[in-house]
Amino acid sequence: MSSAKLVAPIAMERRITRVHLSPTISSDEVMGQPERKVVMPQSEFYTCKMQVQSGWFLQQGEPTMLPITTILASIAAIALVALSVSVSLARMKAGVNLGMGDDPYLMRRIRIQGNFIEYVPLAVVVCGLAEFRGAGDAWLLAIAALLVIGRISHPVGMLLGSTPLRALGMLGTYGSLLVGAAALTFG
Repeated sequence: MSSAKLVAPIAMERRITRVHLSPTISSDEVMGQPERKVVMPQSEFYTCKMQVQSGWFLQQGEPTMLPITTILASIAAIALVALSVSVSLARMKAGVNLGMGDDPYLMRRIRIQGNFIEYVPLAVVVCGLAEFRGAGDAWLLAIAALLVIGRISHPVGMLLGSTPLRALGMLGTYGSLLVGAAALTFG
């Protein structure tokens, strides 16, 4: 996959929502900014995203870097593999190929993995959408931190039989989703 093509430097503090690329970019659609013209080689509509920190924006069709979501998705993928291996080992130990059998140890592991699968994908998608839409780092880090804390606390609480840790895990997970929804709405 090719790296993103940086199109033009523009020193602004708001994101570009839609820009017409003729020989120039009309900043009529750059919200709240004075008129600016940037010479461009093409004449098509592109959806652009401006990275506030650097002042560069990317053409549609080029990959957009989402560093916080990328790290969060990587952590989630590793955690899911670990939980899945745990279920597989518990199945072998209990001699159960399908379903849960009567083994409470296996049942806990299956529910830990199932709970992870029920909540984490949506939280990662919400984080990615918020990051793509230009939500601030504080919003994104709050989503990621709450999700990671929740997803560590929940299985530990399940394995130890600790209701407070399980509750902390679910509150962290719910908090991540709610903060994500707020970031999409207000961030």
